[in-house]
Amino acid sequence: MSERSGEMIPVFIYENDPKQMRKLQKIVEDYIMIEDLDMTLFTAGNPQEILEYVEKNDVKNGLYFLDINLSTNMNGIELASLIRKQDDFGAVVFVTEHPELMYLTFTYKIEAMDFIVKDRSSEMAIRMRECIQFVHDRALKIKKDKEKGYQHFYQVKIAGKIKLIPYDEIMYFETSLTPHMLILHLTDAQLEFRGSIKGILADGAFFRCHKSVVVNLNNIESIDISRKEIQLTNGVVCPLSTKAIKELKIMKNLPLVPNSA
Repeated sequence: MSERSGEMIPVFIYENDPKQMRKLQKIVEDYIMIEDLDMTLFTAGNPQEILEYVEKNDVKNGLYFLDINLSTNMNGIELASLIRKQDDFGAVVFVTEHPELMYLTFTYKIEAMDFIVKDRSSEMAIRMRECIQFVHDRALKIKKDKEKGYQHFYQVKIAGKIKLIPYDEIMYFETSLTPHMLILHLTDAQLEFRGSIKGILADGAFFRCHKSVVVNLNNIESIDISRKEIQLTNGVVCPLSTKAIKELKIMKNLPLVPNSA
């Protein structure tokens, strides 16, 4: 059994094909029941139903399984874009018969957790369960961190709005080619905002590993001093300067690669 998050996490399914809806609903309901998760399911064949519920109930950190469905007045990607305005950190998963439309997620700037193809039934069920478990575990971690008094979100200002970024999703920052701008690399997305390396370093959670790169200390997988590289938990490798190596040698509890110089 999974540990409970303490709050009911809403899971939404948007699908206008009744047969597909039953299939998706069963996958979600069975997993929530078997793992005894504090999650509740809402289904809709009309995108407006989801929007009205999300707005009326001020939903935050929901999980959304959305069909792209180009035959309706509002497709799933447009729906996700509107959901984002209400639920910044909701997890969006597209479940579709049109994998070729993945590029639209970039056009609409949707940070999707996954893009699942319907015709791969066994893989579809596995990946949906993985998304459910990930969202549940993330909610549990946020709850525990709040209880310990941790500040769990990092604030960035984008287009006049304050966006709260979960610390555990931050991989690294790097300077942009645009003057006075930084690029924030998340687990599976990136954001550009006005800022400075100096301002980032004011937060003790981050370490300057190179002139133009600042990494999240909690997301370092390994440090290879001989290769002058830092590998992060999402597999990305960042450069490591000579100056940073000297600082690392006096820091404790870092995952140095064996036999490094």
